[in-house]
This record gives sequence, structure tokens and C-alpha cells, in this order.
Amino acid sequence: RQHIPEWWDNHIILEVSAHTKSHFEKAQKDIENIIGNKDIVKCTVDNVHEYAAIPAYYTEDYCVFYVQNGKVVSLISKQYNFEKWGIKNIKENTVKFHNSDPVLAHRNCPINDCHYIYKGKLYKCGTIVGAQGLIEKYNVDKKSAKLWKRYKPLEHSQSDIEEQVQMISTTPVAQCRLCPTNPKTHKIKDTDIKKITQGYKKDN
Repeated sequence: RQHIPEWWDNHIILEVSAHTKSHFEKAQKDIENIIGNKDIVKCTVDNVHEYAAIPAYYTEDYCVFYVQNGKVVSLISKQYNFEKWGIKNIKENTVKFHNSDPVLAHRNCPINDCHYIYKGKLYKCGTIVGAQGLIEKYNVDKKSAKLWKRYKPLEHSQSDIEEQVQMISTTPVAQCRLCPTNPKTHKIKDTDIKKITQGYKKDN
């Protein structure tokens, strides 16, 4: 959290998707604690246009905005649906991932330019972030787990950080092969989700 202002300085906008009322309130509190005495204005859908020029979808998807010098640096949404990301299925007590063409998987991915900051570092997508915790708690096929672990997130202090962020927004990474090539038709079974979320723990 301490490095968020540095991400802002590098023109990285912090977007938070709040899934519950308490999460929504906590997100506002956390961002405002980070802001401190910085000259940042808190806005709503009703008045954000007075402080910043924003794309139309911002007011469709988000309801709280933080603006600095005419630019949004952070924003919060309510009640986004969770993505049913890369997991293919669970067989033989092991979480299985896809083995796709990474270029095609990236091209069809709805979140290929939606990056995540996790433990102070920036990751290409939420799938890669989620995989970090998944491989610690559950049995994941060894080949996939090895590929997830190989991912190198970006640091806020990198001299070419803006160029790197632009590159990961448009370029597939090796880990893209673990996701489906057509997310619209990809349907992981509810029974498999329950295995993951209701006590299906990693073997010791």
C-alpha cells in the first residue's frame, strides 16, 4: 500500500472492484488513508465531470472517483461479477489448466489489459494473481504450477515502468497458454468450483 502514490506518479490508475458493502467502505477508507494530505479530490458520478475528463464507461461501472490535477488516479465500483478464469477442471485431486495457443488466448481475453497490484507489485491480470495463492493451497498440475511461479511482476521503481505496462497490455505472456482461447464458451462446472472453495485442500 505504501507504494501506491509511486504507481500514481507513473500514471497507473488504481481501480477497485468492491463486491460487498463492507469492502466498498473499506476501499474508500484505505485509499483516503493513502492520500493523506495530497491534493486529491473525492468525487461521485454526479460531479466527477467538473474535475476530470473521463471515458463514458467510467460513470457506467464506477461510482467513486479520486482526481488529482484533472486526472483520475483511483476509482471504485460496486458489485462486479467474478470471472470464471483459467481453471479447466479438477481430476485425480489435481487442478488442471488449459494448454492453449497463448496468442489466441490473449487476443480473446476480456481482461488482457486489466492489471493487478498484489503485494506491492504489478501483475498482468487477476488470473496470474489468483494463481499465486492457488498453488500454495491446492494441488495444481506440476507443469502449470511451474509456469505460474515463473511469472515476474513489475516493480514501481523500474525506470521503464510506463513502457513495460504498455507492453503487457498488448502482448501475451507465457502464462496466457493456461487460459482458454474462448472465455465466452468456457464453463467450469459448479461442482469443480465447490471442490476449490469448500475444503479441497492441498495434500501435505
